[in-house]
Amino acid sequence: MLFLWYICGMDQAVGEDLAGKWVTCHQIGIYDFALTKGKKYQVLKVKEDLREIRLRGDNQRHRWYPTWYFDLSGGDVPILKKITVDDPIDDPFCDYVEVTLTLSDGNRRWCVCATPSYFQRYIEDGIQAKEVGEGENRRVALQLLGAPKFAPGGKTFLHFNIPHLVMFSELSEATIWTAMKHMDDQGELEASSVPYSHARMENDLENE
Repeated sequence: MLFLWYICGMDQAVGEDLAGKWVTCHQIGIYDFALTKGKKYQVLKVKEDLREIRLRGDNQRHRWYPTWYFDLSGGDVPILKKITVDDPIDDPFCDYVEVTLTLSDGNRRWCVCATPSYFQRYIEDGIQAKEVGEGENRRVALQLLGAPKFAPGGKTFLHFNIPHLVMFSELSEATIWTAMKHMDDQGELEASSVPYSHARMENDLENE
């Protein structure tokens, strides 16, 4: 009982200290009408269990929000500023492209975006050649996504394990930006991408 009282006392002290401070939104959840990722808000009240804080949102209305939507220290939260589609989109309904994500803190990440039909074609027809780059840098790239495996009994099959893959019904710069912005607003972008590196896909094959 003494330990429980001590923890509750600490929570109350933290809550009292948080009131009046500025916190930074790092996830908007269902409150896209009232919260903006990366924006700072002043805490008006804090519930005793620290599960919710009251503040004035972008719609100028006061309400309670879950504390886990905010960086309670008030630090800066990087947001997505720009996307670069690194490959040409040859067929919006059947293609695979790499995308570079530029954040407000200068860091870059990347992911791959594809349609389900592209993987079906890969399974049926094998590795797909694609021209990338421009001018003297134009080349043919062969994207190796998965090698055949052998199941017991000798049956061959393909499987794909790409954590930083985002699937689309249709690929375009507009659809990719909209999806990436939504994932960023929901705090999902980091889990769906990896830190940028010039040696990104080690199993990319190029036809010199």
